Amino acid sequence: MKKVNITDLKPGMYVVNPGDSWLMNPFLYTHEGKIEKETSIIENILDSGFLEVFIDLKRSDPDSLPPDWRVSDDTSTEDILNRQSEEEKWNTPLPTVPIGEEMAEANKICSETLDFVRGMIDGNHVEGEHVEIAQPFVERMLNSLQRNSNALLGLCKLRMSDNYTYTHCVNVAVFTLSFARGLGVPEDKLQLYGLAGLFHDIGKTMVPQEILNAPRKLTNLEFEVMKTHSSRGYEQLSKIPGIFQEILDGTYQHHEKYNGLGYPLNLKSDEISMAGKLMAVVDIYDALTSQRVYKPAMPAVKVLGIMYGMREQDFHPGVVESFIRMLGVYPVGTVVKLTDGSMAVVSGINNNSGTKPQVVLIKDPKGKFVPRPVVIELEKEANLAIDTCLLPNQYNFKVDEILKNVQEIPPV
Repeated sequence: MKKVNITDLKPGMYVVNPGDSWLMNPFLYTHEGKIEKETSIIENILDSGFLEVFIDLKRSDPDSLPPDWRVSDDTSTEDILNRQSEEEKWNTPLPTVPIGEEMAEANKICSETLDFVRGMIDGNHVEGEHVEIAQPFVERMLNSLQRNSNALLGLCKLRMSDNYTYTHCVNVAVFTLSFARGLGVPEDKLQLYGLAGLFHDIGKTMVPQEILNAPRKLTNLEFEVMKTHSSRGYEQLSKIPGIFQEILDGTYQHHEKYNGLGYPLNLKSDEISMAGKLMAVVDIYDALTSQRVYKPAMPAVKVLGIMYGMREQDFHPGVVESFIRMLGVYPVGTVVKLTDGSMAVVSGINNNSGTKPQVVLIKDPKGKFVPRPVVIELEKEANLAIDTCLLPNQYNFKVDEILKNVQEIPPV
C-alpha cells in the first residue's frame, strides 16, 4: 500500500479506503476500487479538490505503476513488514517477569491514569499542578515497561472505553514512552516523552464537541477548526512556568509531516523535533487501531502496512520501520489463526523475526478450547506459522484474560 499525490493517480490503479476518520481529512480520496480507463474520472477527482490517495500496489494493474512501485505477486504485507523488522534488530531488554504477572499492575496503571486524564480534560484547562500530578503515573508506566513491556503495550489496545479522547491520551503516552526507550533516549529525558503523550491533545478541550465527536468526515471548514487543537494546546501549556520543551514540542508538532504538508507550522524534515517525529507515528497508529462509534478498529498488521506506505512522506525515514520493530509485525494481543487451523494469541514479540512471535494456543485445529494455555515459540516450529489475523467478531474470549495466565518469558 502506498500513499501518493492525487496528481499521480492513473487508470488501472486500485484505490483503498484506509479508514480516514483517524485524520478526519477531507482532502483524502477514499472511494475504494480500481480507477477505470476513462480519464474524465481522474479529472473529476482532481476538480473536487482531493489532494492524496492510498493505492493498493498488488491490486493495481502493473502497467499503471512506475517500475519502482511494482511488487511481486507473492509479496504480502506481512512479508514487507517482516523485512523491515529484520533489517535492524530491535534490542528490547529481556523481561524480568512474565506478562501474566505484570498484567494486574499494567491494568491498574491504565485505570488510574485514565481517571487523571478524564478529570483534566473535563475541567477544560491545564495547569502546572496537572504536570506535577502526571509525573508519578508516567514513572509507573516506565517501571512497568522495564519489567515486561508486552503487558502495558498489549493492554493499551485491549481496554475498552466509552470516550476515545481519554484512552487515546493514555495510549499515546505508553507507546511514545516505549518507543523513546527503545530508541535509546537518555533516562533523564524518557519520562518527558510520556508526559508529552498525556498532554498532546489537551487543545481538543477548546474544539466544539459537535466537531470533535462528529460520526462522519468533517467538512473543510470543520477540519480547519479541528486543526487548531495543536496550537491551542501549545498556547495553554506554554503559560505554565518551567514547562518542559518536549511536552510543548509533542503537543505542537504531532501533526507535522516529513514532507512539510502537516500542520500547524508546515514544518518539514529535521525542523520537526524528536518528540514530534515519534508522536506523529504513535498518534496515527493508536487512532487507526482504536474502535470508534462510527468505525471498527483496524487490525494492527493492516495499520502498519498503511503507515509503511506513508514513510518518507508523512514520516521521517526510518521512524516507521523502527516502530514496526518495536511492536513486531503482530503486536501483543493480536488473535491469529495458525497454519494448522488452531487459534492463538500473540503474547510476546521476537526480536529475531517479526512474523514468528511467542503465542499462547487457545483452540486446537478442530476449534476446541485447549484445557490450559499452551505457550509456543513460533521461531522454533518449522511447520507452524501465522496464517491470518482474526477480528473481534471471529472469536469468543477475552484476550486480556488469556494473557493473565501466561507465566513464561519470551526469548529475546
